[in-house]
Amino acid sequence: MKKITLLFLAAMSFTKLNAQISATAAHNSAVGTVVTVNGIVTNGSELGTTTRYFQDATGGIAAYSGTLLSNVKRGDSVSISGSISNFNGLIEIVSPSFSANVIASGKTVPAPLVTSALAGYVEANESRLIRINNVTFSAAGTFAGNTNYVITHNGTQEDIRINNASNLVGTTIPVGPVDVIGILSEYNVGTYTGTSYQLLLRDLNDIVYAGNPPLITSPLYQRNITITSFDVNFFTQNQGNTIVKYGLTPNALTSTVSSATMTTNHTASLTGLTPATVYYVQGLTISATNDTSFSAITAMATASNSSGKIKVYFNRPVNNNASHYGHLAQQLNGTFDDTLIAYINRAVSTLDIAIYNIDNNLGVISAVNAATARGVNVRVVCDNGVGSVLNTFTTPNKKLAPVGSTTYGIMHNKFMVIDVNDPNLATVWTGSTNWTDQQLLTDANNVIIIQDQSLARGYTIEFEEMYTNYFFGASKKNNTPHDYMIGGKHIESYFSPSDNTHANLKRAMATANYDIYTAVMSWTKTDIGYVIIDSAINKNGAYYAGIVDDTSGTGAAAPFNNFYNKGITTELIDKGSYIFHHKYAIIDPNDACSDPMVTTGSHNWSTAADTKNDENELFIHDSTTANLYYQEFSQRYTDLNGTLLNKVYKACPKGVGVENIQTEGLNIFPNPTADQLFLVHANLDNMPMQVLITDMSGRVVKQERMINNTHKQILDVNSLTPGVYMITVLINNQVQSFKLVKE
Repeated sequence: MKKITLLFLAAMSFTKLNAQISATAAHNSAVGTVVTVNGIVTNGSELGTTTRYFQDATGGIAAYSGTLLSNVKRGDSVSISGSISNFNGLIEIVSPSFSANVIASGKTVPAPLVTSALAGYVEANESRLIRINNVTFSAAGTFAGNTNYVITHNGTQEDIRINNASNLVGTTIPVGPVDVIGILSEYNVGTYTGTSYQLLLRDLNDIVYAGNPPLITSPLYQRNITITSFDVNFFTQNQGNTIVKYGLTPNALTSTVSSATMTTNHTASLTGLTPATVYYVQGLTISATNDTSFSAITAMATASNSSGKIKVYFNRPVNNNASHYGHLAQQLNGTFDDTLIAYINRAVSTLDIAIYNIDNNLGVISAVNAATARGVNVRVVCDNGVGSVLNTFTTPNKKLAPVGSTTYGIMHNKFMVIDVNDPNLATVWTGSTNWTDQQLLTDANNVIIIQDQSLARGYTIEFEEMYTNYFFGASKKNNTPHDYMIGGKHIESYFSPSDNTHANLKRAMATANYDIYTAVMSWTKTDIGYVIIDSAINKNGAYYAGIVDDTSGTGAAAPFNNFYNKGITTELIDKGSYIFHHKYAIIDPNDACSDPMVTTGSHNWSTAADTKNDENELFIHDSTTANLYYQEFSQRYTDLNGTLLNKVYKACPKGVGVENIQTEGLNIFPNPTADQLFLVHANLDNMPMQVLITDMSGRVVKQERMINNTHKQILDVNSLTPGVYMITVLINNQVQSFKLVKE
């Protein structure tokens, strides 16, 4: 209240000098003109904390402030003063002389202007709420945050944009015609389809479907994976039946599982499947009024009959004193090349290689050529930067990725798939290591090798996109499985830029309850740092330490400075003569009850990796693998004269669990619990909450959808067998996952 009063006084004193003008008049004023405009706000924090759009009877205008608008809500009547600025084509009221006075709240938001794509995307409508009926989306799948999508209306194509804070993130992109409502904004850097205007959709209500469809509000979740079956789960906003179609190609969903039960929490069990096979799955649900909602078609894989063995190697010294399980991390001192060549020599029938950089100084290309000579079907995709080196491969099956551009970066993968069609031989080699002598022998790197046919088939689909279809970067589709059960371990797989890898990395970081360690060459996306600070450290009480390389220039210092500004001095910069080339994180390696996990692959924590480059990343939910990487990290950190906090290893006997959980306004307690679990959210009133509980093998043991007029929900877990579970909570289409111990 004091802040609003001060703002009010500032606004009053300011408006004595600056007469109020209309939004349109302000929009047409010269840059630098000081203005005061009154209007009704049309967005809240779903478009971020710094910008609010507001409009009067004449039109709309944007206001931008670092902090003064964070509490301003949709429907607030405001008086905003400041200087006119042009930010990439968007006219805004900004500092200096910025002030914002909330006159009243709860006002009716102006009705959107109903228009067409052709007539609506014009300067006169900038910052105004508009509606375009009967549009179709070009893309399929689920919405990602901070991403643009093309819509078509009467033959005209334009852009809509989904902000990362919107509850549209993770929901299904409409399959058929819909109406869209949003605020017309502008960003004229020339990287988007159509004009430089983009329609900002705020939330689920900004997509209007015909009739009263159930409206699928979540991606399809795969659970209980076996060699011949798996379950498919999804949620809907309204009740409908459950239909799941599936098949071996996206265009031939010839099999169906259905249930006539009307529900918002949908489950279908697919049985009689083939091991190590990728199926394409689509969820449908029909309401009592015969309105239908469709999910995106999603790739899912059965488990394989492979061994599931995981091998991890490092090329610099490791600290075996940090081992908890008797499994010792292995340094291949000067023999990374020998191991790579040995695996290439294992190939019997097929060998697919996607590599950013390679040379033959250590005989790697000679080994690949020897595989070709013995009859192996060798296919190679290299980044364009290797140039004429590609010609030294004797296989005729070789291609260079396209030259980089403003919308495409590099083919940055470092993986190979060996003998994909043999369950006993199928192997995926990946990690951070390029195939040059410098990378194999000198720069700090890791390799992870997994013998599993299901994973090999997923990686082969990605390879085919690049080699056969010649799709790279944003041209690729989210068409590979993301969840695998390998040797009894849950492993997630993501490829960039199609699979929202960065968002999944943030999700993983937020689950840390005890300790978290990061080792990343290029880290310029500061939002992961905020997740680590806000969720892992501040909310969950986790200990953090990290290392970043210095070769990325000032960008690498962004997370470093962010941590230090928060008083966290455990992030170190490696300034060695070699490149600190890792891209991994270790989550809760010293707490066996807290889903120990490693994320690793080729994906740096940068905008280019997330939006422009071809990358791959694995999330391995396994305490042994987590500890192997922790042994490596311990040595790297010590070599930089860092001192790690001695986190006492916590085994997971009955009764040992995680502390009460608080994140994003959600509080879950008690934990451990014997009978009831309380879920408290400050803004839960009349908001649906969906809860999924799985055991540590991924089997669904309980599902609930709850909504009432209180901020507290009670979940009965008395029937669960004592042990460790994962609880996934979906509130407002934001998914949060935690560890739960049932006593």
